[in-house]
Amino acid sequence: MTRWSKERETELRKTRLRGPGGGIYRLAAGPLGILALALPGTSEEAFEALLRRQLQLPPSTEGRDPRLVGGIQGLLDQAAAFVEEWDLEVASHVFSLPLPLDLRGTAFRLRVWKALQAVLPGRVVTYGELAERAGAARAARAVGTAMRNNPIPLFVPCHRVVASNGPGKFGNAGLGLKMELLRREGWKGWEESGGPLEIMSGRTRR
Repeated sequence: MTRWSKERETELRKTRLRGPGGGIYRLAAGPLGILALALPGTSEEAFEALLRRQLQLPPSTEGRDPRLVGGIQGLLDQAAAFVEEWDLEVASHVFSLPLPLDLRGTAFRLRVWKALQAVLPGRVVTYGELAERAGAARAARAVGTAMRNNPIPLFVPCHRVVASNGPGKFGNAGLGLKMELLRREGWKGWEESGGPLEIMSGRTRR
């Protein structure tokens, strides 16, 4: 698998926008798909550092994604519009017809992120359950690390991952934004679900 060439870095497109919570989001796309999304609380310098780290990793796919019919700028504009309007309808559309993503990371993290993309909007999973889905049942802590290093949140919905006894963390963006995203997706919260352990994957324990 070839590494990203320096020449192709010139094909990157970036934008800034306001999304859920009212903060600034930073988004980047390239010829293989969406490369990075930085949540509010991330400085421009930190975003550029994220892009540099991602570009140093080998891509997990070869060649242009056939879904990039509108070109890189078209993909960037569509992704930005989704972030701006994020709600259950948008999240369901992204779930059913995912945008091309240029995900890069270790084999384990790629498995975790792929398993995470299968979590329905309006549902949540624990770190332990996501570890099981990724084929590593005892790797809940490593799943947490994969969440912290998720380069494309929302589209790889790390906000849907919670601790077994509460909402868990959401990095610099804060728990307020995590709960806002879950509410926008139709999640009813602990109160209507019977507690944090009862709502995982839509299961209800009596």
